[in-house]
Order: sequence, then structure tokens, then C-alpha cells
Amino acid sequence: MDLRQYLRALRKYWWAVAIPIVVGVAFGVVSVKREAPMYRSSVTFFVRTTVANANSNFSADQFAQRRVSSYVALLSTDRLAKGIIERADLDMTPKQVQRMIGATGDIDTVLLTATVTSPSAELTTTVADALSEEFVVMVDQVENAGDGPASVNLDLVSGPTLSQVPKRPIMTVGLFGVLGVLIGLACALAFDLRDKSLHSDEEIIELGGGPILASIPFDPTSEDEPLTLDDQSKVLQLEAFRKLRTNLQFVDTGGSIQVLVVTSSVSSEGKSQTSANLALAMVAAGRKVLVIEADLRRPMVSKYFGLERSVGLSDAIVGHVDVHEAIQPWGRSGLFVLTAGHIPPNPSELLDSEEMRSILISLRDEYEMIIIDTPPLLPVTDAAVLAARADGVVLVVRHQKTTQNQMSTSVRALASVGARFLGTVVTMVPVSRGSDYASYDYSPIDSSGKRTPARHLEPLQSKHPAGPAAETRGGKRQGDPIRAVEGQSRATTVASDEPENARRRRRGARA
Repeated sequence: MDLRQYLRALRKYWWAVAIPIVVGVAFGVVSVKREAPMYRSSVTFFVRTTVANANSNFSADQFAQRRVSSYVALLSTDRLAKGIIERADLDMTPKQVQRMIGATGDIDTVLLTATVTSPSAELTTTVADALSEEFVVMVDQVENAGDGPASVNLDLVSGPTLSQVPKRPIMTVGLFGVLGVLIGLACALAFDLRDKSLHSDEEIIELGGGPILASIPFDPTSEDEPLTLDDQSKVLQLEAFRKLRTNLQFVDTGGSIQVLVVTSSVSSEGKSQTSANLALAMVAAGRKVLVIEADLRRPMVSKYFGLERSVGLSDAIVGHVDVHEAIQPWGRSGLFVLTAGHIPPNPSELLDSEEMRSILISLRDEYEMIIIDTPPLLPVTDAAVLAARADGVVLVVRHQKTTQNQMSTSVRALASVGARFLGTVVTMVPVSRGSDYASYDYSPIDSSGKRTPARHLEPLQSKHPAGPAAETRGGKRQGDPIRAVEGQSRATTVASDEPENARRRRRGARA
């Protein structure tokens, strides 16, 4: 993992880092409050020695300093602990006394300091008093055994002095906090290693999903307002779909793209919204566009456009209605929609039928662009069937949701049917302050050079004309025509920057 992956893991799993830190700090605070007061008593000895045959006082000092190091270890022996217990008449074990005693020898001096620490001030004083007497006796017995003058004399020069050990709350809380940080970082990295979802364009390209045609910024209002209209509230999404429209025109020189399949690996990745908004972007450029709702299992395009889907693609395939009667115009924008129609029990067979192929061939002559919204690739075969008959297919993946395995499996599924894979659209991409979209001001500039809020386009008032009556066979009605849809449409007007020939085409159509 590189630094960017570490930072990504911390940003995504910040809660995994924060929780151990909070718990560690809280545990440190509780530990400080519950910590019993500790008492310490210190005793300092002076080591004085005489060396036989010594030529100078320097040799005596050197001998005494080496003795100090030995006495530090001597203070933790069982013999001294037993002597303290007997002298102070304590009901304790030698190990318990040894844990109370500590010792330090001052460097380059002949001073030895022994400390006694315990939660009880009385016990600390008692043990320190016994140690100051017993240790002197013990050293004399060890060093000065036999006849002759004493070679080492141990003199008590300070103590015993009793004091309370100061608490260190900052250090205690800090140690627990650092421990929490380490645990949190380990948890965040572990979660990131287990996360197999797509996080970057580089991962998509490595899995064969390149090129990246567009990255659609996350819009929290998309569930209630799925269509990207030409207004300031959705300007980031609008520019992203314009980029998708442009990239589709130049993504491949192998031939023009008239019939485009839009699919995804699994559900809830935004393929239907991508289909609908790409169609709006195409219409804004002056093209006559048909959206075919070929998701005969969970159709959503008709819901987004607010159209009736009681008669649609499935009815046209089985011959209950002519396909031209089932197509509904959406407002006066040059956009047409063929809804799913009745939900059939065998969607895959219908979409793989010769009738579906004939429908696509007949519609090519009437529309400049046909966008087919299909079911996800992995659960069913519907999308693969239509992808093989289309001029190209676009795969929609959801940022940090679609997994690497799903992505690679979808690419292989399209390759197995010989589909012309154009690239990937990444949806629900978080918009950061430093992103390309967020760093640009899309507000228009008026004649005075000042930026003004973008104009909000009011929806057009339109009525969908009823199609001709359905033909009958044998005196029986084969299918009901599309009923006129009265009321206000959620259509959008053509963008103000559309080509002049597109505007002339619409004016001629209205004339």
C-alpha cells in the first residue's frame, strides 16, 4: 500500500480510528481517578572504604564506586527482605517486601539511595526505618567478616523521608490515547484490506473497465429528483453528463454509435438515472433521442420521466401493439421514451427474439440516438443479449460500492458475447473541495462581467397525444393504445448553447 491508500483508508474508516482513541482516553481518565495514592520513603547511604596497600585516595574512591554497584543488587536479595520482616515484625513474604524496594547508585559518586514505595504511608515508613538499620548490619557482615579492620563502612546520611508520589494524569491519559491510535490505525488498515470495492479510476482501468467516460458527482437529492435539469442546483451533475455525451462521440473510431446499451454489474448502481440523464444531454445538443426501457424486471425510466408504462416494449415484441404506438414523446424537447410495458414472465426470451431485433432495425431510421436501459449484467442475461446487437455498451459502476470481482466479471461477460465495450461511467463520486468540478465556478457572466445565478428552467406544459387505435384481429382487440397523458410534464428545454441547426429543426417541426 502507498501513502495515498493509507490516507484513503483513514478517510473512509475514520470511525475505526476515532473509537479506540476515545475509549483509550476514557479508560486513561478512569484509571487516573481510580488510582490509589502512593507513598515513597528514601534512604541515602555513604560508602566509605579503606584499601590495603593503596597508594592514594583515588584508588579508595574507585573501589567504593564499584562497591556501590554491588550494593544496588544487594538491596533486592531475600536475605535483606527477611531481615526487614524480622526487625519490623511484619506479616509479609520476602517477595512482597522486595517489590517495595528500589535502589539507584549515583554515577561517579559513593552515594547509594534506596526507596520504599507502597500505598500505605505507615507501612512505607516502617519498612524504610527497618531497611536503614538492617542494610548497614548486612553490609558489615558481608564485607567485614574475619579479623582485622573494616574494609567498608556504610553510613546513613539522609532519611528516611516520606513523600506522596505525584500522579501524572497527562502521561497516563496520553499513553492510553497513543495505544488507542495504534489500535485504530490497525483496524482501519484491516478494514481497507478487506474492502474490495472500487475506489479509484486506476483500479477500474486495471480491471479492463477503461476508459473512464465520466464521473458523476454524488447528488443527495437524486432519489427525489433523478433528472438533471438545466439549473444551478444540479450544475455539477449536468456538466458530468455533458462530458459523457462528448466522450461518447470520440471514444472509439471503429464506427458511429447510434444504439447504445447502458447497464451495470448489479442493482442500485445508477444505470437508469444515467440512461435518462444522458438522453437529456443528447437532446440538449439537438439530437432526436429514443430511450428504450428494456429493464423488464424492475423498470425505473418510466418512473423518472413520469410516463405511463401499461403498454410498451413487451407488448410490441409480442405483437399486441405497434411499436410506434407505444412510443411516448416527453414534452417538446425531442425526447421519446419506449417504456417497458407489461412485466412478462420471460424477459430474456423476449429480448433475444427476432421481433426485438426487427424493432431495433426499424427504429434506427427514425432516431439519431437510441439509448437502451437494461437490467444488471450479473444476475440475468438480458443486458448481454442486447449488448451484442447494439453499437456499443457503457458499464455503470458505483463508487466504493461495486466490487472488483463484479467489475471484472461484467467486463468478461460483455467480451464473451462480442459486445463493443466503450467504457465505464462512475456514479455517486464524492465531491471534495479540491476536485475538478468543485474548483470551477459555473455561474454565467452577464454583459457587465459579473456572475449571475443560472436561470432555473420551468417545466414545459405539454400533452402526450394519443396514438392511433390499435388494430384488431378476428374481431378481438389486440392491445389498448397509449392514452393521452394530460397535465404538466417534467420536461426540460434544450440548453441555450445547443447548435443553431437543432433550433431550426425544432422550429420547422412546430411550423
